[in-house]
Amino acid sequence: MGAPFANLKLLLARLTKKVENVALSHGALFIVPSLATTLASFILFYLLKGFDAHELNSLEIILMSSVILSLVITAGIQFLIYRVAGEASLSKERMTAKSSISRVIMLGIIFSIIFSIAVSGLAYPYFMYVLDFSILQFAYFAILLSLYSIIWVLTAAFWASGQYKYPAFIYALSYSAVFFLSYSLYRLNHGYTIWGYISGIAILLALLSLASWNAFRGGRNPQELLEGLREMPKLISKNYWGMLFQTFYIIALFLDKVIVWVSEGAKAGNGLQIPGSYTTGAFLGLVPTFSLVALAYFAEKVKPLSKGMYTGTLDDIRGRVEEYKRLYWRGLLAMLATGLILLILVVGLSAYLIGDVKVNMIVLTIATGVLFFEIILYNSFVLPVFNKSYISTVSIAFVCFGEAIATLFVSNDPWYMSVGFLAGSFIGFLISYLSTIKLLSEFDYNAFRAFQPTS
Repeated sequence: MGAPFANLKLLLARLTKKVENVALSHGALFIVPSLATTLASFILFYLLKGFDAHELNSLEIILMSSVILSLVITAGIQFLIYRVAGEASLSKERMTAKSSISRVIMLGIIFSIIFSIAVSGLAYPYFMYVLDFSILQFAYFAILLSLYSIIWVLTAAFWASGQYKYPAFIYALSYSAVFFLSYSLYRLNHGYTIWGYISGIAILLALLSLASWNAFRGGRNPQELLEGLREMPKLISKNYWGMLFQTFYIIALFLDKVIVWVSEGAKAGNGLQIPGSYTTGAFLGLVPTFSLVALAYFAEKVKPLSKGMYTGTLDDIRGRVEEYKRLYWRGLLAMLATGLILLILVVGLSAYLIGDVKVNMIVLTIATGVLFFEIILYNSFVLPVFNKSYISTVSIAFVCFGEAIATLFVSNDPWYMSVGFLAGSFIGFLISYLSTIKLLSEFDYNAFRAFQPTS
């Protein structure tokens, strides 16, 4: 028995090491798209010195409105892709799993295009008569809205299926192209900058589409798409809390900024005013969200446990439960520690490089709120295990509520919007954290119930 036992121990050690390495690599790759997007955008706009204030504001309106609206309209679709891909990953039939993911991707793309056209139509009067944009400027917005909507669908599919390397490589390459094309055309003529940006985003979409075609084949014929369409109402009814959570998450992330832009735009008389101290401070304050890399790590580590959580003997179940709890606390502490380090760094750099007291206050307030906000996101991965997804939705809704209340004070000082984000995040954190801790403490009881024979 000695040799087989030793071989089994060696096999388990190798398997554990492999899971650890995969989790670490996935966590690192998960953050690459955000890093590439942030670095390329900050450097590009730092170099655009030749634009006057009006031109720069118009360019940022086109880019930010297309990004934010595309994220909002595809939020629910992204969640459904995560759900379908998660269930498909448990299937032993590899081709069946690929077909399911491919089918939901195609439906997601179709819906995102339809929603993009509808939103563009609704936004047209605002762009033309409030912002006083030209037809060409509105066309730039509509094109980017459609491109980004499809991009978020494809990116969600890769992340949901655990294929982080494709988005990491493609985003890094594509946003390098966004930067070089935009800046090169800017040097030729300021008016061509947007064409360079759109070209770079088109490259991003093309590369994601090609990678998606290779990674997820099947499920594309009309009959299978119709079958998927018929299943959609049932899928939505089962996952509406998750879809609402994803939508509220995007709204909470950008609502404070949009309110300030509208308020400052009303004062300036141009509808929307994006450049300013609040925008700079608010986006710098989001830097600690990079610590969400711990969530990707945690998700990968618990996959082997989640697949068979309530199988085997009661001792086996309790062993997996304890391991799940250990991984939860380990990931949570790692995320908070990393977030706190990033908070200190970004506040310090803001004070040193920018030296504006108002910006520093906004950075500190937003970054502090982000630490609470991240715990809500982290727990949103755990609560569905207990069929309590609605708790995450309620928690994130309180962040939006805090921002909405702060609207009453934004005319006095935009900084109050960051306070609204912080207060809402703290209340949401309390709801999410206390509920999760209670459920984790009852995990053994749930395991015992799962072990009992059903009547």
